Amino acid sequence: MQNDHDQETRRVTKAAAQSIFSRCKDVLDGHAARLPESQKVSPKTLAAVQKRLSENGAKKFTSVRSLPLLVSSEVLSWCERVRIYPFVAKYRVEVNNGSKEMVAAWQLHSHSLRQSEIYVLQERGKDIINFAHLVAADLGLGTENRANKFEKRFKTQFEWRLRDRHRVVHAHEKPSLTSCLADLMVATDESTNDVFQEYIVVLLRNIAETLPGEKTEDPKEKLKHLHSVRDIYEKGAEEEATQMIDIFVEELQMTISPITNGRSA
Repeated sequence: MQNDHDQETRRVTKAAAQSIFSRCKDVLDGHAARLPESQKVSPKTLAAVQKRLSENGAKKFTSVRSLPLLVSSEVLSWCERVRIYPFVAKYRVEVNNGSKEMVAAWQLHSHSLRQSEIYVLQERGKDIINFAHLVAADLGLGTENRANKFEKRFKTQFEWRLRDRHRVVHAHEKPSLTSCLADLMVATDESTNDVFQEYIVVLLRNIAETLPGEKTEDPKEKLKHLHSVRDIYEKGAEEEATQMIDIFVEELQMTISPITNGRSA
């Protein structure tokens, strides 16, 4: 299995997600085919299956040969969630056609949604890698459980977003500049007094200083920089999705590749 999602555009496409699913299933099916059809799953793996499915559904996955489809389906589900992750930065296109209240709600909710969605993907990704390891053990592959390695890499890559999620959720935490601005923009309209508006302008300038690119003291250039935030925000979400897939596929590959002479085959 190779990391062959769309490298040219740095976007996670539906075709890429399907390709990862197919490659994962093909690899696991190849291992399972060497085992007797009657071989049952281990108690640990059975418990993991039962956690995912209804009682009747779990009865369909009691043999080791049945497991590749279930694991691969979970992989596909995760990849699809990553694929649509960047839409958290694009909903505004539709929302901006709505009322001012709707736009204000989007400004507030989308900020926390992006952080929360990354946390969901981290937790579910770790669980799937752990499940894939249980299946790999049933297949006799002797691979290392990469779930904690996945979590560590994921946390390192998205440290800022996960940290900001904590700030948003816990009121005792000092909020980030972006969080402050998102909160305040909800309360801002034509009736807002001058002092409050000036405070928001100061926050915008401070945020502009943190954006990538050449620094400037020219107020007009700073304003242009702020206007570019929309594109940066959207492109950043696309890149984050690709980074998630990179980490996940690498750790999944090491999980389902058999050990030969101390190395992954």
